[in-house]
Amino acid sequence: MAALLGLWTGTGAAATTLFGLVDTGELYMSPDQGANWTAVSTLPVHDAVALGAGGSTSELYLASRSGGIYRSTDAGMSWTATGALSASDVADLLVRADLSLLLLTATGGVHRSTDQGANWTALAALTGSDFVSLTQTGANQRLYALTRSGGVYESTDGGSSWTAKGAFTAPDAVELRGVSLTLYALTGSGDIHKSIDAASSWTAVGTLSQVGMTGMTTDGTRLIATTGAGEVTTSADGMSWTWIGVINQLTVTALGTDAPATTGVEPVAAEEALLQLAPPWPNPARAGSGIALSLRLPTAQGLSVDLVDLAGRRVAARLPETLPAGLTTLRWTPKVEKAGLYWLRIRTNGGLSARAKLVLLP
Repeated sequence: MAALLGLWTGTGAAATTLFGLVDTGELYMSPDQGANWTAVSTLPVHDAVALGAGGSTSELYLASRSGGIYRSTDAGMSWTATGALSASDVADLLVRADLSLLLLTATGGVHRSTDQGANWTALAALTGSDFVSLTQTGANQRLYALTRSGGVYESTDGGSSWTAKGAFTAPDAVELRGVSLTLYALTGSGDIHKSIDAASSWTAVGTLSQVGMTGMTTDGTRLIATTGAGEVTTSADGMSWTWIGVINQLTVTALGTDAPATTGVEPVAAEEALLQLAPPWPNPARAGSGIALSLRLPTAQGLSVDLVDLAGRRVAARLPETLPAGLTTLRWTPKVEKAGLYWLRIRTNGGLSARAKLVLLP
């Protein structure tokens, strides 16, 4: 039985379509967040390892382990070879907000293309070994690379230079994905590790009910993971998981979404000057229960937190306070009894602002 090897993630809002790569040369799609799957087309290779969306939902990029790069402009119905990297150990593909492509190899090579994969430039050679995953976080667009043993590396300059960050102990790490500014890592034995401080420290937050996990992605708000046999499960926080469907194939090698690379990405001229906000947790939350908000300020500033409905009406407010520079986690229980979708809105007296979706359940 062939294993399901890896997943791709996009940034921004939740996509409506998931794609599954099968090493028998087929592409499957799910229009309902992974519950049901149908065959779309035949892939040009049998060793596909990663799929990423470009500037629109119909533009997709495909990478094979042997270095071949392919592009589709019709949502995966047909594919054209655009170029190749001279490598036999491609581990992951990432499409950046500027529509450049990044490839990570198992030996730590980071390569960049600015012409849809036709030509590639070597950016860096990481000092670790056995790399398995490449991802980025939300608006700040920092890059992170993961090794099989749980080592994590960070780049703040688009991949040219890298720094070893905090690590978690694991013999079988398989995937690293970012939801806004929060990083989640998955191991083959089903353990979920989480970091809210740019990979400096990690906390074990959950364990899946099945072993043999092989990949994890995100639709922008939820985590989606899979076993080697293709069972698909989802979580809003990495702690509790719901099994939602099965890809009717045993040789799936990767998942992807049709979320454009530019979705939800804010232009960042100087990252250090931004208010950085991680997704609220838990999310969804029960109406009337407490939530945690992790944020990072560039300087000490006064800050206010509001909860507004979809019409923009404020339904709850937290007392303003002055917070120090750096990472802070706030605890808040909004006095809202009505279930629904809301926006958390954070503003500082220095003119910074950020917002995040919050779903309240009855």
